[in-house]
Amino acid sequence: MSHMGNPGENVFADGEWAIMEWRDPLDLRGCGFFHVVDGKIVFQRGYWDKLTFLCQHGLPIPAEHRAGDGP
Repeated sequence: MSHMGNPGENVFADGEWAIMEWRDPLDLRGCGFFHVVDGKIVFQRGYWDKLTFLCQHGLPIPAEHRAGDGP
């Protein structure tokens, strides 16, 4: 089971919407977007730093993400 440490590094809310920026113990970062209605999450979408994840786990970096490999 994964432990997030400090899951809510930054939290922003506006009406029914909230955004939470997070960082896990390995320094992987991401954010979640939440639509909350009547105290329940009705929609959630999240993003995380894929390049950091690949580097942390020694996985190959796709050519389109390597420095200097652009058009």
